[in-house]
Amino acid sequence: MRTLFIPILQQMASSSTSPDGNKAPSDQSQNDLSNFIASNIKVLRKRVGWSQQELAERVGLNRGNIASYETGTAEPKICKLLTISKLLGVTSRDITRADLSDPTRLEQAMEHFIAEERADKERIASDLQKLAELEEVAKSITNLQHFKLKTLDDQTKQSLQPLGHYFDQLSDLNQQVITDYRNLLDRLKCHC
Repeated sequence: MRTLFIPILQQMASSSTSPDGNKAPSDQSQNDLSNFIASNIKVLRKRVGWSQQELAERVGLNRGNIASYETGTAEPKICKLLTISKLLGVTSRDITRADLSDPTRLEQAMEHFIAEERADKERIASDLQKLAELEEVAKSITNLQHFKLKTLDDQTKQSLQPLGHYFDQLSDLNQQVITDYRNLLDRLKCHC
């Protein structure tokens, strides 16, 4: 079974394309990726006019880490790579897979980054709008339930009391999910 998928995976790898539609190199080794990361960090850092120390401070590292990244003797952890790419105005894909010393490719990478940032902000704004709508629906359901309970006679209220308890638990759980979702969106909004 495993041998059936190997040719398929090899074919997929050889015909992969980047998000901008350009053909991705199929014979790119791990060493080539390291070289792109090293040269791109240096090119991009110089383009914005920062010293290694300034970039290191913005990322939360020391100058020696940045120097090691730029010489290719070390690679940043993914979290640091994401931070570096964002600070330098390119996507993590472009900083790892494109030769950004080419001005045309750098311009494309910067445009891709801007488009991706805009799309992220639009998605978060849309999610915040949906969240506000969900909060309104949840409040309306709770208000309707309380209103209905007020209109019922005592015997009916008594028979529905166990269901009311479950409704309150469900309402509390729903509110917690909404709060957690809002917190998540707020954290994402800070990173976009």
